[in-house]
Amino acid sequence: LVKGMSKNLNNEINFEEAVREAHLTWVDGRVSDEVKEVLDRVDEKEFFASAVKSEMDVEGSATSSVPAHVLQFQLLALALKRFLKQNDDYPPLEGKIPDMTSDTARFVALQEAYQKQAEQDRATICQIAKALLDECKQASNGC
Repeated sequence: LVKGMSKNLNNEINFEEAVREAHLTWVDGRVSDEVKEVLDRVDEKEFFASAVKSEMDVEGSATSSVPAHVLQFQLLALALKRFLKQNDDYPPLEGKIPDMTSDTARFVALQEAYQKQAEQDRATICQIAKALLDECKQASNGC
């Protein structure tokens, strides 16, 4: 289809790129089943119980019964899990686009749109993580 739209495929860089990268249009951007499997192993109730038991010590200390890195992973995994649920299993946007043939104005505009969405996604993940910590504090009467 793309080749047929070109007047001279060998001289039109945008068409060459379109042919070379066409496979990306069929790739589903949702997280893989393997990632879902890992996220499903992290349970909110277990996280809350572990966090309460360690007195919400996500920074780590010698007296903590649960290593800080475990709590941090669980917190981020749960935040991602909630984000995915809200976004039809699409992960947060990275914010980078590959180099492509384009005029500067259009490339910069596209790049800025991706960066803006990535910033919004990061902010959402942070809000979710804070909400999880608040929920944990409420569940434990203030930790």
